[in-house]
Amino acid sequence: MQVFCDGSYSPNGNAAIGMVLINGNYIVGRDGYLVEAASSSEAEIKALQSALLWAISLEARYVYTDDKPLSERWQQMAELEGYAGIFTGSVRWIPREKNSLANGIAKMTAKGNDWKDIIARSALAKVTPTDIPLVWNSGGHVVTVHNHRFYCNCKQYAYLKQNSFHCEHIMAVMRELNFINGAGEGIF
Repeated sequence: MQVFCDGSYSPNGNAAIGMVLINGNYIVGRDGYLVEAASSSEAEIKALQSALLWAISLEARYVYTDDKPLSERWQQMAELEGYAGIFTGSVRWIPREKNSLANGIAKMTAKGNDWKDIIARSALAKVTPTDIPLVWNSGGHVVTVHNHRFYCNCKQYAYLKQNSFHCEHIMAVMRELNFINGAGEGIF
């Protein structure tokens, strides 16, 4: 498992973090929330602290950040916070464009917006941390969004797809992502 993290500080004085958990080729978790920080650097540190805790609890092997200096000194921070020896993986630097989903969640949250909106736009624009499909569990069925298309593993999917319709599981995910309203009408 891998954790992607980012911190953001908005001109409105809000600071926030964004995190994405990836297992194999699937996004299995994502989170974003406001934190107390007085600068962008402090927000990045808070993001890495939270990502390390997430990595420890979920036994993730790698944590990725787009803050290069922080990626180089994370071990000192881990010692100060008491994580040294508990987190046995490594923190790695990645370019910001490879961290776009965590970055988007952090920025949206800092600006006071709902970060689920960035998930929706990422699915449509094919912007994910490692260009992998986004996956949801809907009513016990797996719904995948990749390359602007929705897929489901239910029995109805193939039949409905031939007739240009979506199954109820895809419709539920579309509603969650605000692609459609409660009546099933597109809102683009």
